[in-house]
Amino acid sequence: MKFKACMLALLLPLSGLAQKENEEGERLFSLKINALLEEKKPTGEGLQQALYLKSMITYRTDKDAAKVILLEARAAAPTSKMATGQIDRVLQQVFKVEPKK
Repeated sequence: MKFKACMLALLLPLSGLAQKENEEGERLFSLKINALLEEKKPTGEGLQQALYLKSMITYRTDKDAAKVILLEARAAAPTSKMATGQIDRVLQQVFKVEPKK
């Protein structure tokens, strides 16, 4: 199964918990992402998507860690649409980090 399909299959049941903004839901969501990353060892855009999701969930409880994760996501596929669009916008608007040229 492709990484993105695996990611969705594992994470969708937990996304409701994470969206409730409770620490337990966020912790479970993070653990599942970490386990999936360890098992599948994705690269490029797959890794970027997983790290982006992890950053968004982490932001609620640890903004500094979320920024680091988001920078890792951008580095995973720096020329992707997600990196040059969504990720650069979040970095600029939320964290005041200018996009790399």
